Amino acid sequence: MTAAQLRGPVLPAAARDQTLQRGMDLLRHGRLDEAEFPLTAALAKNPIGFEELHFLAALRLQQGRQFEALDLVNRALKLHGEAPEALALQASLRAAIDREQKMPVPTLEGRPSTATANSPRCWNGEYVAGTLLVSGGRGLGEQILCASMVPDLTSCADHVVLEVEPRLIDLFARSFPHMRIMPIGSGVDAAEASAQAPITALTRVLRPNRDAFPRRKLGFLSPDKARATALRERLTRDGRTVVGLSWKSQSQKFAGARSARLFDFESVLRVPNCRFVDLQHGDTRAEREALAQQLGIHVEQFGDIDNGHDIDGLAALVAACDVVVSVSNSTAHLAGAIGRPTWVFAPNGDARPWYWFDEGTESPWYPYLRVKRQAHGQSWADLIASSAAEIW
Repeated sequence: MTAAQLRGPVLPAAARDQTLQRGMDLLRHGRLDEAEFPLTAALAKNPIGFEELHFLAALRLQQGRQFEALDLVNRALKLHGEAPEALALQASLRAAIDREQKMPVPTLEGRPSTATANSPRCWNGEYVAGTLLVSGGRGLGEQILCASMVPDLTSCADHVVLEVEPRLIDLFARSFPHMRIMPIGSGVDAAEASAQAPITALTRVLRPNRDAFPRRKLGFLSPDKARATALRERLTRDGRTVVGLSWKSQSQKFAGARSARLFDFESVLRVPNCRFVDLQHGDTRAEREALAQQLGIHVEQFGDIDNGHDIDGLAALVAACDVVVSVSNSTAHLAGAIGRPTWVFAPNGDARPWYWFDEGTESPWYPYLRVKRQAHGQSWADLIASSAAEIW
């Protein structure tokens, strides 16, 4: 992306929507994650605006989402004529797509192969008279998040095959009984599909703006009821409020910035008449023992559930909680998707995922999830303490 392509048609800054201007500034400084929300929000407010379409297309190009970018540029040209800046961006996109189509691409099994004329087309929202293959190739949390759109697909194709992380198979099969759920790498033959799409690409078609989100009153994932009921009985015998806690992220890139310490939750842990349950992936014994020794507060771990590998068990444990308090990680998504009251503490800056946006506490993705965002220089302990009273 050249400076000329990012310049766009000249419009006085004072005449621009502030949200759009902020997105443009962030994009020019290469802060792509932060530019996501203001640019998409600006387009939602003005769907036919040239600059809104142009700069969101520029962002999509830098994100490697060339087909989405090309669609936006084509819309801009159709609405506003052949603006030189848009024509230049369109040419760059067509060249990038042409290069990509001539290069080896990954198959659904993850092995390199060359795309052929028999490869299923990329799904762009049209009805598929045949099989639509949707594959989830990103992190566990984003697969759960994007599963919120899976019910929409029943009216989009004759048949839908959904490939997901193997740990999600049981939970998704129970939640979406009318779809074929397969593990990623299972060897589904792409030639049998009429169209395909990565699960994250569904957002472009099904959630182009906030108005496209359904107003849910329930979660969209269904935990094992018998298992959840048994866990609930074990947890509520003494009448205390059951609070599930998760404080670390497993993100390869942003784990440090998104992770807190168990001690950072002290303001929540000191709330009386609560029973605290460990929902964290990995070995947490040292932190829990230190907390008990120094503060006299116990966070319980259920040894019969492996929080990292037994996602169906973790879903049942989450369902047994009254409230879940977490940093931004897959457990937060799981709790939101099940429909439990959930509080998520999201990091500041580039480490904040795009789906938590920049404004408001409510999340359009989940019915009972609330987001609290870390300010620049603010510690996790201060953020959590400032929100503790609201949780109850």
